[in-house]
Amino acid sequence: MANGNSREYVVIIGGGRRGAAILETLKGDEEVKIVGVLDVNEDTPGIKLAKRLNIPTDVDFVGFIKKRKRIDVVFNATGERYIDEKIKQLRPEIEIISGLSLKLVWGLIAEREKAIALQRDLYRNTIGILTSKMESKNVWAHGHPEKVTEYATLTGQRMGLLPKELEIIKCAGILHDVGKLGINDEILLKTERLTQEEYQIIKEHPVESESIVKSMEFLYTVLAAIRHHHERYDGMGYPDGLKGEGVPLIARILAVADSFCAMTSHRPYCREKTMDEVLEEIKRCSGTQFDPEVVKVFENIIKERFFESDIK
Repeated sequence: MANGNSREYVVIIGGGRRGAAILETLKGDEEVKIVGVLDVNEDTPGIKLAKRLNIPTDVDFVGFIKKRKRIDVVFNATGERYIDEKIKQLRPEIEIISGLSLKLVWGLIAEREKAIALQRDLYRNTIGILTSKMESKNVWAHGHPEKVTEYATLTGQRMGLLPKELEIIKCAGILHDVGKLGINDEILLKTERLTQEEYQIIKEHPVESESIVKSMEFLYTVLAAIRHHHERYDGMGYPDGLKGEGVPLIARILAVADSFCAMTSHRPYCREKTMDEVLEEIKRCSGTQFDPEVVKVFENIIKERFFESDIK
């Protein structure tokens, strides 16, 4: 958080990754209070990041500069001279950081991106270790994360999700059950019906999974999908009882894929169901446990893969 003597910045950014990277660099500076992020449209990475950080945004930089009472510095990350000149006309008292001054920031960004790349490699290794530990702890879970990821990704593709959203599915699919690492083996591998107390412990795993993944900063985008993959469309799920479209779409997709993969796998507490039985169960739960639109797309994928001769 900026201190009381911090200068108030407006950041004018160009679209693309660099604008967002500049904002990431400045937001951690205690001497900088960002009071506005300006761009030509509302659909750039920088504007989206600003909204996530609760920083005011605007596409009209002239109007914003005019109406804001206090602005100490305008950081013109576009490098466009006409912007500098217009601001000087409007508010000659404002300091403008632009042009050659950006070189220092580019250097900071380059260093930061190197650190993120190293961090990403470390986390990939960590993900692999966590997945291996999960599978060694629970032999029945072997291959489950990969299968969930495969079916959820196929569903996301059919539903027209963006590439970055499909990446979230892939990460969340692999990590959604990692919170089960903290569950006692006697409960996790129990072959008899769980007691109410034991079931409550099992129900804590989405929050535990979220807690583990939260420590991996660059994976913040997958947290909601991991936390909410056991929510139900009718609001009767856990951990937060979200309902309908209040459940993130990726979590709704994971819920169907996760259930499908669980029902088609051998588990100590229940027999493996036939593909017909599984498909009927998923359709039966459409509108209650599952999002009907997701079920419709998922059903077509399963029919194409396992019942191709039945498709007309």
